[in-house]
Parts: sequence; C-alpha cells; structure tokens
Amino acid sequence: MDLRLQFAAPQKYRRHLARAKFEEAWQAYLPGCIDADFAEHREQRAWTTWKYAMHDAGLRLPTQLSCGRARCFCGAEIDIASMSPHVNEHHNLGPP
Repeated sequence: MDLRLQFAAPQKYRRHLARAKFEEAWQAYLPGCIDADFAEHREQRAWTTWKYAMHDAGLRLPTQLSCGRARCFCGAEIDIASMSPHVNEHHNLGPP
C-alpha cells in the first residue's frame, strides 16, 4: 500500500477536526468583541501593510535612521513624530 494513501485520511480528518474546533472557539469569542476591537485590528493591519510596503520599496522607517527622518513610498517626508499621523491619514488601507 502506498504510504501517502495510508496517511491521507488521518491528515484530512485532523484538518477537518482542527477547523471545526476553530469555528467553535470563534463563535464563542466573537460575541465578546466590540467595534473598538475591529477598529484596532484594521489599524494594525494598515500599519503592517505600510511597513511592508516601505520595506518592499527599499525604504527605511524614520525609527531606523539616526536622523529620525525618512521619505514614505508615497513621496512624503516623514519623521518619527509625523509617521503615525501620516500613516493613519494617508495609508489606512482597510475598510472603515
């Protein structure tokens, strides 16, 4: 018997069981979430997307430079103090 066939059924069962357990846990967790939780997630997702876009463009963050100033991939000059407002105003990439 092919070893791949021997392990396929248990592996498929484990994935199905894991997904079912996740769905059960999610349904128990979700009612406790408030709008602020989802807003926090969207903000974190926007920050992470921006950070990776900067990295992909070969640009450093202001916190990675000794002068504390950098250029955003959109062309704006940013520093440590203006970085957060800039990302929130111009790169909030998720749905409201």
